[in-house]
Amino acid sequence: MYQAKPIIVHIEDDYGFRVVFRDILENRGLEVFEADDGDKGWDLVTNLHPSLVILDMVLHTVHGLEVLKRIRNNPKTNQTPVIILTALDAPEMVSKAKALGANEYIMKSSMPTSEVLNIILRYANPVKPNA
Repeated sequence: MYQAKPIIVHIEDDYGFRVVFRDILENRGLEVFEADDGDKGWDLVTNLHPSLVILDMVLHTVHGLEVLKRIRNNPKTNQTPVIILTALDAPEMVSKAKALGANEYIMKSSMPTSEVLNIILRYANPVKPNA
C-alpha cells in the first residue's frame, strides 16, 4: 500500500535540527511528524506506520538503539526503513545499529545536508511497481 503523501517520523531531541529538516522535507512534499524522545517516537511509529523513520541515537526516555529494536521486532513496522542521523561518532554504535537493521547510519556532520536529503528521499519515495 502506498500513501498519497509519504509520512516521515523524525525522532530527534534537538528542536532546531528537527525544524530545519521538517521545513526541507515538507517543501519536498513529505508529511513530517516529530518526537523529541524515544517513547513519543515509538508511539508515532506504531500509530502512523510511516514510509521512513529518521532516528537520533541519544534521546530522552528511550535510547535510539532501543527504538530501533522495537521497530525491527514488531511485525507491523519491521520493514519500515530507518535512517540513523546522529552526532554520535562511535564505531561500536554504527556496528550495533547496522546489526539491528538500520538502513543507514549518518553522522550529522559527515556530509552536506543536500546529500542527507537525497538519501532520505530515496527511502521515503520508493519506486512504485508498475500497476
